[in-house]
Amino acid sequence: MTSRKDRYVLSPSVNLRYVINASRSQGDDRGSCTAKALGFGYEGLFAHNEQQENLRHNGQSKVSKDAGKKRLDEINESPVGILDCPDLRDDFYLNILDWSINNIVSIALDRSVYCYYYDSRESECLANSNSFHYITALKSMKAGRLMAIANSIGCISIVDMSTKKELVRGVLPNESRVAALACKDNSGMFSDHLLVTGSKTGDIYGYDLRRKLKSHSFCLSGHELEISGLQMAPDSWQLCSGGNDNRVFIWDIRKEKPLFMQDEYQSAVKALSWCPWRRHLLAVGTGTNDRRACIWNSSTNTLMYAVQTDSQICGIMWAPLISEIITAHGYAGNDLCLWPYPSLEKIYSVQAHDSRILHSALAPDGTTIATCAANESLKFWELYRKRPSLRTPSANKLEFGL
Repeated sequence: MTSRKDRYVLSPSVNLRYVINASRSQGDDRGSCTAKALGFGYEGLFAHNEQQENLRHNGQSKVSKDAGKKRLDEINESPVGILDCPDLRDDFYLNILDWSINNIVSIALDRSVYCYYYDSRESECLANSNSFHYITALKSMKAGRLMAIANSIGCISIVDMSTKKELVRGVLPNESRVAALACKDNSGMFSDHLLVTGSKTGDIYGYDLRRKLKSHSFCLSGHELEISGLQMAPDSWQLCSGGNDNRVFIWDIRKEKPLFMQDEYQSAVKALSWCPWRRHLLAVGTGTNDRRACIWNSSTNTLMYAVQTDSQICGIMWAPLISEIITAHGYAGNDLCLWPYPSLEKIYSVQAHDSRILHSALAPDGTTIATCAANESLKFWELYRKRPSLRTPSANKLEFGL
């Protein structure tokens, strides 16, 4: 039994300090400002290095010279918001950034979880750990009403987003850190009460929230090292997992054995994404020694397309509005890239941060990307304009189950 000190509780005395300190540097007419503890700055508040900006635009023109001008015109070339994230852990294998369906951005800063309400531009502290164990994974659940929080010794808490109270907690059998969480969060379809956890030992545990996390419902064993990525398919019982053992497994969570294994990668796999408008289409992004974006048919385990990105991929996302893939990169590009599907010919690239991107998340409306970097900054990039979705699940006549 884990002691009470491992609970995530909100201290009434802990409030988010929303401070923006503006100062002017010598010999520079522009104001520079820093925002502490998730302070928000609109475009223009933050001073930019002109030389770096010119290099960025020159690089962009080379990439997008032959691309459709109409598509590129809708991309906002500068971040629409910048937040400061002190005490962010520089760990590629964690998953501590979440953008819920109700438009709340959550991020773990060492032993605390902060929420940023994107609509109102307000922030607050959701939960603190009273122990010395840092937070390793976040996942919003139940249409954004709940937040699953995991830490470095395998303690899992479910917190109510509105009351900020811990509803239930549990501990992994092996008490190893949980770097990845996944769930069904699609308004009641299938098992939205199911939480899947990936451990440092490589085991995957599934928990039924109705059983109060007292014991796991299933255990999937296949990986030899830490689970760094987990994603549940939106329209089936399939689960994909990526690990530090350079492997990807595709599972049916109703079965003990994996459906398929992919072991041709040369680096760890963290970035995984299921296509929202075509069933069994899985995007995989690999780490430093591989640097590929791969598109798989998960029903046959067939590699359909692959492209070399020349940078470590920490995040990969399908654009729900048009047929594109978004990749977020660490070493050495630190950039965001857009790839039309299925050609995968890069049409846009922007150096998003001065240090490697660690985490990324897509807004629920599909227009904006959040990127978090090792230099303790969180930026928001508006890559799409709001429009009626061109790709809908109903258009593909998706069937329930496999």
